[in-house]
Amino acid sequence: IVLLAFYEAILGYEKHRGAFLAYASRGIRNRLIDHYRREKKHAKVVSLHEPIQDGEEDALKIDHLEDPANAIEASHRRSAAKEEITEFEQCLEGFGISFSDVADNCPRQERTLRACQKVLAAARNHPEHLDEIRQATIDTFTDAFADLQRQTGIPQEACTAMTVAGNMTMIHFLIGMDPFGVFSAPYAVRADRPDFLPAEELGFPFHGYVYCYPGRANYLGGDIISGIIASGIARKEEICVFLDIGTNGELVVGNREFLLCGAGAAGPALEGGSVKTGMCARTGAVQHVRMDGRQFICDVIGGGEAKGICGSGIVDLIAELFLHGWVDIRGRFVPEASDRIVEREGEYAVEYAPTLYFYQCDLDEFLSTKAAAATMVEYMMNLIGLSMQDVGEFQVAGAFGAYIDKESAVAIGLYPDLDRSRLISAGNTSLKGAYEMLLHKEYLAEAADILDRMEYVQFGEVEDFIQLMGAARALPHTDLSRYPSVVEKLRKNGIPGV
Repeated sequence: IVLLAFYEAILGYEKHRGAFLAYASRGIRNRLIDHYRREKKHAKVVSLHEPIQDGEEDALKIDHLEDPANAIEASHRRSAAKEEITEFEQCLEGFGISFSDVADNCPRQERTLRACQKVLAAARNHPEHLDEIRQATIDTFTDAFADLQRQTGIPQEACTAMTVAGNMTMIHFLIGMDPFGVFSAPYAVRADRPDFLPAEELGFPFHGYVYCYPGRANYLGGDIISGIIASGIARKEEICVFLDIGTNGELVVGNREFLLCGAGAAGPALEGGSVKTGMCARTGAVQHVRMDGRQFICDVIGGGEAKGICGSGIVDLIAELFLHGWVDIRGRFVPEASDRIVEREGEYAVEYAPTLYFYQCDLDEFLSTKAAAATMVEYMMNLIGLSMQDVGEFQVAGAFGAYIDKESAVAIGLYPDLDRSRLISAGNTSLKGAYEMLLHKEYLAEAADILDRMEYVQFGEVEDFIQLMGAARALPHTDLSRYPSVVEKLRKNGIPGV
């Protein structure tokens, strides 16, 4: 393994990467770590072809296994599964939803995935492109150094230490390693534990070292480990939920005793993507919406004319439409509720700002995204045998969580209906964790301990995930008893059928 890694270093070395031995040692170290982790998974595996101790001569363990085939039991399992599927299908029909609706409205990540794969394929097939991407990553940091120097008067060269928390792909780009394994089988990432690296070898304009937070899996990187440090949930006695929502959703549930984690596609709708008039949270974006009778009152970033709507504004808009009866529990527009619901481009839509419309397809996309995020949380809680009422804190990280209105998020089922003091907008925990690590070196040991305690859940292997998602796609959920405060608001507004 060492010789192969050394050979790879010889083939991939370029002068601008710094000293060859340091470059090679990083590659060898990462290869050894990957090998150790793979072998560790199989440490307790017993070969069925081992001879039986104190048994008959030439007898193997495989020869003495009980036959697991049981046709009657298998038939019962199939019948039970069929009955469960039929029962769930009938439940969906009560809300006017079919299995086809669930499949058609799952988050559409194909375009984003293809774009990422195209970039990574270009980097793999043309190494010079990988160097360009790496240099662009370094330039982002050096621009920040220059800004800090202008603001403080402290020269860049005076810096002695730096901490970085980023997702797995960006850390690969920073170090100059091929990130293709992040997105493709067998998903063997190469930079999950980069540790301390010489700043000059990375291309930074100072002496000293750069510490990169370690990651747990291909879609759960150092930014989440940094967030756990900042949130403190690994030090708490009460059960906490940590959810970082963006195009992907990363989830950690636990306390000082255990940590379950997982990640999955949430969808760009939460950040304004895949919505016809959606945009990022910048000047001209509608960030909050309230309804006054038939009128929409929009809070626009920077003031002035609205140019589109960002994630927090979309959450408010859907919540207001639902609470006022313009959208039903299935997430469908109710055209008879208002003449402001019009048909455009073959579907219903509502004009929330001058010349800006929110369409049924936008609503479907967002609700599927909401359902994916909510289902990840529900499955994880079911796994540990607890309900949301057992949760001490529900922390939502990221820019989206920092600006979202809690009441609106609860109204559409994105957040659980808990005491609002237990719903925490944690903000940019990745940055906060990097800051804490820079000031408190004792967090190095805690980061290593967090990795050791984390149990990773593969949501893609959960058999009933789509069924759970179908229930979570309703507003706020098919089980309204989970959302008593929302039911109370609907009754207060005179919405029928509640």
